[in-house]
Amino acid sequence: MKKITAILIAVLFAVSGIFAHGVLLLVEQDGNGKIFIEAGLSTGGTAAGAEVIIKEKASGKPILTTAYPETGYLTVEQPTIAYTVTVRLSEGHEVTKSGPVGTAKPAAKAPAPDVSTPAPKPHSHDGVPCTGH
Repeated sequence: MKKITAILIAVLFAVSGIFAHGVLLLVEQDGNGKIFIEAGLSTGGTAAGAEVIIKEKASGKPILTTAYPETGYLTVEQPTIAYTVTVRLSEGHEVTKSGPVGTAKPAAKAPAPDVSTPAPKPHSHDGVPCTGH
């Protein structure tokens, strides 16, 4: 009887591994001030309908909460502060990753003045100020 029980337990553990799956998550910058989020199951299943939560990394305060779409990907504005992205299918089936931090595009700088040729010194001709030669 003990031998049958041991075999049954071994078979149950082996079979349960077949049905195990994990949640996969990819978070990337798209170069246009947005982030691209792609999620799914390690078995190839979809994450459609899963809860997507973007939070401030320091405080844990939610920035955005939405449902993962049927399209299989999500594009949202990229936070300029440190943040995390969580995809939650159900209790125990979730994954969290730190997202790449965006930066504001730098303002165009004014060109530096050309200092290679000194400006002419003001002078006058017969007491009349000269405006240039």
